[in-house]
Amino acid sequence: MPKQISTGYQFVKNQKTNGKKTPKLIDSILAEFEESSSMATREACKKHGISLTIWNRWLNQDEELVERYARAKEAQSELMVNEMISISDDPDLDANSKRVMVDTRKWIASKLKPKKYGDKVQQEITGSDNGPVKIELVNFVIGDNGNVKNTK
Repeated sequence: MPKQISTGYQFVKNQKTNGKKTPKLIDSILAEFEESSSMATREACKKHGISLTIWNRWLNQDEELVERYARAKEAQSELMVNEMISISDDPDLDANSKRVMVDTRKWIASKLKPKKYGDKVQQEITGSDNGPVKIELVNFVIGDNGNVKNTK
């Protein structure tokens, strides 16, 4: 009988993979992210009978897998954003539960896709009294004796 965990996912007993990377196994793990907004990498690996250490080793050795993993995680962030609307509109959830659930998904989406969902950080440099920055060109000449002379 599958073991039920608190996230609602069922983990079934897996065959040992012995760290063997197969296209079918990779496709199955990546599909977990593309189909579930809340599947963590550790959970997906456990569900498919490999350790997070093995997964990370595969990522370190396979550039194509890194790209596919990044695309799958981006797709997962889109699922999270869409899920936020459903959570917000759910009349069966109290306001505090909605807030926590939406805030969690917003935070994760901002980390998975910072350019699209991250906070915009803008720096502005101003001069004295919030005026424009004064730029001054200074020319120096180093003489044969090593002395520095301002030519302004």
